[in-house]
Amino acid sequence: MSGEAGAAGARPVGVRFFAVDYDHRAVRGAPREQRLPPDSMYVRPGTLAAARRRLRRLPRYLAAARSGSVT
Repeated sequence: MSGEAGAAGARPVGVRFFAVDYDHRAVRGAPREQRLPPDSMYVRPGTLAAARRRLRRLPRYLAAARSGSVT
């Protein structure tokens, strides 16, 4: 074994990382500007949206249940 990782004959690829300025205060302040709670970075879908999603997935679930792939 030659000690090289990856596919035979593959050449290593260089990777370059860049530092990016990220304004944490602005990200935290944006929900407050919209009068949302500070922990509302992710807002859970409402009851209606959750019901729509389940109904949309129902045919696929039933088809999988018929084929026996649902445990």
